[in-house]
This record gives sequence, C-alpha cells and structure tokens, in this order.
Amino acid sequence: MLFRLEGTVGSTLRVASCLALATVFFAHALGPRAAAAASIISIGTGPATAPRAATSASDLSGDGSTVVGVLAHNLPTDDCSPSERSGFVWTEARGMTLIDAPEGFRLDPTSVSYDGRVVVGNLTGHETSPDEAFRWTESGGLESLGTGAAYGVSADGAYVFGSISTSSPYYYDIPVDVNTDPHAPPVPVDQRLIATEVFSASADLSAFTGSAAFSPFDGPTVFRLEPGSTQSPLPILPAGYDEWISYGTRISADGSTIVGPINGPPYSREDNRTEAFVWREGEPLLPLGYVGIDLSDHPESWARDVSGDGSVVVGYSYTADDVSAFVWTEETGMQSLEVLLTQAGVDLGDWELHDIAGISDDGRTLVATGLDGVAFRSFLVVIPEPGTGLLLSLGLSFMAHHGRRSRNPSFGTC
Repeated sequence: MLFRLEGTVGSTLRVASCLALATVFFAHALGPRAAAAASIISIGTGPATAPRAATSASDLSGDGSTVVGVLAHNLPTDDCSPSERSGFVWTEARGMTLIDAPEGFRLDPTSVSYDGRVVVGNLTGHETSPDEAFRWTESGGLESLGTGAAYGVSADGAYVFGSISTSSPYYYDIPVDVNTDPHAPPVPVDQRLIATEVFSASADLSAFTGSAAFSPFDGPTVFRLEPGSTQSPLPILPAGYDEWISYGTRISADGSTIVGPINGPPYSREDNRTEAFVWREGEPLLPLGYVGIDLSDHPESWARDVSGDGSVVVGYSYTADDVSAFVWTEETGMQSLEVLLTQAGVDLGDWELHDIAGISDDGRTLVATGLDGVAFRSFLVVIPEPGTGLLLSLGLSFMAHHGRRSRNPSFGTC
C-alpha cells in the first residue's frame, strides 16, 4: 500500500558535531568498480556521551549525504532492560539531529529521500497505543500518518510506501482505481493482487516492488508493478526453491533490479533459512548465498539495498560460523566488508562488522554498523572518484575493541 503527501520539504539541518575521519587504502572494496582509496567516517553518538551509547543505521540517502537510524543513549549491561533511545538524522556537515518519539511510542526510522530531507518510519506503541507510520522533515517536525507502517519513501519525498489500516485520504489499498480516485498516486493496477505491501519504487516511479499474495493459498511473493500493465511480472524461482516466499525490499533507482530476502517454506523445518536475492526482469531470481559455510543453524542473509544501476548489492549474512556485512557484485559474488577492509591493509583490531544498511545511488558510499565490544556503532565508507590515487592509511582509531553479538543490533530488547 502507499499514500501521497503534498507540500514543501524541510530545509537543511542545523546541528553540527565533530567527526572522526580516517583515510585508508581500499583497493578491492567493490571489485573493479572501486577506486584505490576510501574514507571511513564515524557518525559518532551525537549528544549521547555514555560509554555504552550506540547507533544503528537503517538507511542512507540516494545522494550519499544523509544517514538515518536509531541512537541508544546508554545500553543496559544486561541487554534486556529498556534503554532511552531516539531516532536520528546525520550528515557530515551538520552532525546528528535527534527525532524523539511521542510519549508511549518507540520510534524507528526506516527510509530517507534521495536528498535526505524527508525521513519516514514507524512509531511502535504499547498495548493501548496502535502502531503508526510517521514522516519527518526539519521544517515540519514529526508528523503521524495514522495507523500502519512505513517502509520506504520516493526519491522526491512525496510518496510513502508501506502497509496501512486507516481511512486517511493519503493511504491507498491496492488494487486501486487510479482513474477515479482523486488522491491516487501513479501506481498501476494488478487485479490479481489480494494483499500487498509496497516497499520501494524507482526514482521516476515507473516501477514498484514489495510483497503480495496473488491467491488465498499463496505466501508473500516479490512483485514488480509498472504503469500501463495489469500483469505484474513474477520471479522465476531456481531449482530447489519451490514454494519459497520472497520480499522485494528495494528496487534500484533505474528500476532494473530488485533485491530482498527469500525464505524457506514456513512449514519446512529442514530448510528453514533466509537468503538474499537479486532479481532482474526477464531473468530467474538469483539467490546470493552466504559469507559463512556452516548452514546448520537457520542461516540468514538479507539484501538491504542496491546501487542506482543495480550492480552493487549490500546487506548482512548470518551463519553458525560467521556474522558479516557483505558487498555483492556480479563479478565478485558475495564478499565480507570486514575481509575487504583487512585485505586492503586496514587494521580493524577486534571490531566486527555486522551489517550494511544502505548504499548511495552511485555505489560509492556505504553505511555500515559494527560491534566494538561495548556497543554497536555506525560509520560511512566513502569511495572517491576514480583517479584520486593511493592514500596512506591513517588508521581507524575508533575501531578498538572486541566481541560478537547477534546478527542485528538490539537496543535493550530480549
């Protein structure tokens, strides 16, 4: 489902902070696409100064300028107690701006527009407070969009994608009669759809993706919707993946490539695993595998984002023997970001990199999250334009501790 929002977007952020910047030799970061040097930029913890303050990035703007995510002001030592937390918006020039949740809610940003000016996400309520979607701009602040969930936002910030249960005129069930509904966004109709969630759209709104059921007996299936078509192309599953369910969580800006996770049949106990995939129209869905090799304990890999031309995919991989942030290209396959940095001469100490939440449209900026032995922290990896030459390593002073935790950052929840 999706809904439209009108009006001007906010101005730029005003909060500044100091940043830790380290330049490193990075010859193989994205295979043949990468330049020979890159910058590692810590996003810090903003106003939170406690030793166990933590950040977990959830998305990166298409232009690579803005990170959104969650700041835990001070994680409890038992990892089971609630922690004070805020949403955040970060840019290198202006530092971290906090987005605080209303009373009775927990706030989780999920997506940001191409230029970083519009942030969307979810407000998780308690038993007496239903979950709500939200939109945030610097000028307009936090705006509740009613009961539901927001998963993505269009490049220009005008449309929010998700699932909803409200009568607000900004929300739309699919299928929708785009010819008679005065508020309807430019979404095509596939009358086979009986339930759907829209997660992402191409930059020009020519293609949409998400998950949908096409009969009462189907599990969720990734789909691709295009204007002027009433038949959504569906993926061809490779051998051994029959009856798996899939979710199209991101589509590339040019509309060519959809990524997400594919899950083993829910009734299967022997093959209960989740695997990242890439899908291009006219080609079979391509599972990407895992970084680790021990698949004995419900392995999970998840494609979190994709570059604008569909050539670089990022996410995380969890197996019994490994937890890794990964980068995938057709030329190199799935590679651990941690291994790539180490091979490039970066001394990570005991840091462990668990997730890449986003990649810029040009494929040159990644936002990753790792564990330093005390808490999760997020940072950017910025690959300069070709021809900048080799730069000497200045070290990564903010990567200094050790420890391994669960596959995803967890801020005080059991």
